Amino acid sequence: MSLLWLLKLRLLVVAATDAVSVPDKIYWTNLVDGSIQRANLHDGGDVEDILRQSGLTPWGLAIDSSRCYMYFTDYGSGWIKRAHLDGRNVINFIHMLEDKDEAVALWRSPEQDMLYWTQASAKMKRASLASGGSDVEELSTDGSGLYYKRYGIAVDTTSDPAKAYFSDNNEWMISRKSWSTDSNDEMVFVDNFDAIYGPQALAIDPVSRMLYWTDDGFNDLRRASLDGDGFSDVEVVVSGLHGPLALIVDGVSGKMYYTQVGKAGSHSVSQADLAGNVVWTVTLHGVPKPTALAIMNSSLASASECFTTTTTTITTSTTSMSSTTETATSTTMSTTTMSTTAISTTTTTTTTTITSTTTTTTTSTTNTSMTISTAATTSTMTTSTARTRTASTRTTTSTSQTSTSQTLTTTTASTSTATFTTTTASSLTTTTATTSSATEASSTTSASTTATFSTITASSTTTTTATMSSAIKTSSTTSAS
Repeated sequence: MSLLWLLKLRLLVVAATDAVSVPDKIYWTNLVDGSIQRANLHDGGDVEDILRQSGLTPWGLAIDSSRCYMYFTDYGSGWIKRAHLDGRNVINFIHMLEDKDEAVALWRSPEQDMLYWTQASAKMKRASLASGGSDVEELSTDGSGLYYKRYGIAVDTTSDPAKAYFSDNNEWMISRKSWSTDSNDEMVFVDNFDAIYGPQALAIDPVSRMLYWTDDGFNDLRRASLDGDGFSDVEVVVSGLHGPLALIVDGVSGKMYYTQVGKAGSHSVSQADLAGNVVWTVTLHGVPKPTALAIMNSSLASASECFTTTTTTITTSTTSMSSTTETATSTTMSTTTMSTTAISTTTTTTTTTITSTTTTTTTSTTNTSMTISTAATTSTMTTSTARTRTASTRTTTSTSQTSTSQTLTTTTASTSTATFTTTTASSLTTTTATTSSATEASSTTSASTTATFSTITASSTTTTTATMSSAIKTSSTTSAS
């Protein structure tokens, strides 16, 4: 009698993770539609959603490329949150302890490894990123607790102690103060009516030592020297804007980036050189209100392997043996004898190699049009404005919103069982194979196959069991045993 039985089963799974090079990116928060998007820094192309969540109100934004993190203020919840640069793993990072006092603007200092922010109450604070944000400290200012619209903060870390610049939108001024517990050098840096009207975001170019700001009163973008008097050297860089809001300056590359939110249907992100010549503009769909900008440095992100792809190789090796046994039968009993000298063995090895590459991508289709302009912009303006500054009191109502995370798990499984029975005069052989396979689209499913083989005679029983477990990801997979 010939019997085919499973001798050996070998499963080899090899997973290789490789770093992926991603170009420099510009990120921005959209306050109204609860999203964070990004695009290529050099041309504004490849606009994509990184994070979009119902109930989220992202305002300020900062990026730490070396740690693969982005930080953003969620105005509705009172949290500064942290997420991976691809939008995964959103966590609550620093909570505003005061009731109805949400975090607004963010500023990250790479030199100090510090995160600075303003709050709705006009308070200003900072914390060390190395400590995980646990060592929060506050800078007391003349306007702290008065609910001024401090929509911008920038920190000059070249001085010791560092000097913080902050904008008061409804007081029409930019102030400066050294960040120190015993500092009393607070001063108004820019407040002349001809030089400033509605300051929003602030940015510092450490190369030229210039302070930049967006002004939604004059609808332009301005700058002044950090070492000047904040009046005589104020100049308009880009004019004729519509609700300029967010701003960031890269002095090394000689580029600046800003957003406009003044017209419905024309909210945009633009790049210009430091002379004010617009290089490209991305017009955003709807009215998302882009409120903050941050740059991801691809060199730092690549060195930290922030973006990777995983290649999984699964190799299955099966060895089968064909053997012959002899059965002797007497009138009183049946005896089965299996001797190594009586076995004629033929070994066949079948190897199947399946290679799959899994790339995890968060993708959302955004209707985006992009206008690239290379025309030079000449900034001229003559303004005669009569304004009266009055003290103002601002009451802020905080609305708590709850975001719900959804987890989707899709599993389709099929099970088939086949039973084969062979009977002879002296032995019974039963082979049962059970195959369980799972097919999954865009996720990984494990398939488990168990095969049990039994040989039964009157005087002896031999059982061999082999178990194979493999994880195969493909668009369509069929397992059979």
